[in-house]
Amino acid sequence: MSDQIEIILEICHKATVLDKPKKVNDTFHTHSWEVFVKGPNGSKIEHFIEKIVWHLHESIPNPVRSIKEPPYKVEETGYGGFEIKVEVYFRTTEKNLRKNVVHYDLTLQDIEKPGYAKEVTLKK
Repeated sequence: MSDQIEIILEICHKATVLDKPKKVNDTFHTHSWEVFVKGPNGSKIEHFIEKIVWHLHESIPNPVRSIKEPPYKVEETGYGGFEIKVEVYFRTTEKNLRKNVVHYDLTLQDIEKPGYAKEVTLKK
């Protein structure tokens, strides 16, 4: 019988329409947004998460962000959605368990619609 570890995390985001578009470089940003990793039902995850590394779109300043303590989130503005590569690093010395990669689609929906959450089950 092999040992199996199962960890459930939620990767979520919220986006809202700005009252007035914000000019950033040569584009107009229409939304503010945040993306975050949390435990289901508000459970604490900082005891086993070392860091979350967000790989944002290359047009965003400082597109690789490493967050080492809660809240594990990034806040920005933008005008369109994109795929985010999320690296989850666990507090462990086991190399095959330490880093997990998840791809998350950030969509900028209408203000009336709720944010989106993706439940991720990591098994090793």
